[in-house]
Amino acid sequence: MTSSSVKIKGLLGMLTIKLSDHNYTKLSFQFKLVFKGYKLFDHFDGSAICPSKFMGVLKLELLKNLLITALSDDDIEYVIGCKTVAEAWANLKDKYALVSNTGINHLKIELHTV
Repeated sequence: MTSSSVKIKGLLGMLTIKLSDHNYTKLSFQFKLVFKGYKLFDHFDGSAICPSKFMGVLKLELLKNLLITALSDDDIEYVIGCKTVAEAWANLKDKYALVSNTGINHLKIELHTV
């Protein structure tokens, strides 16, 4: 077993949240913590302009597959056809961030009316 396969298995074990209509913020937070710790989140947010020497195409595909493990069958449709993990992440953000922000605002209003 290579060190990179151990790291990938370790990353998979750290991703415990499955995306749903109501938990995008939690999933996003977990992905940021895990992948920033390994200096890989720049591939998700698109700030990595091109793969570094150690980040080959195979590893980039593994990052996309790690993202897919956090998705339900219905949510996978938002990442089908994405060429990069950044594009897939952006599609999910477009779909779910608005729902999460709307839910947060709704809860704030309910709290103020109590």
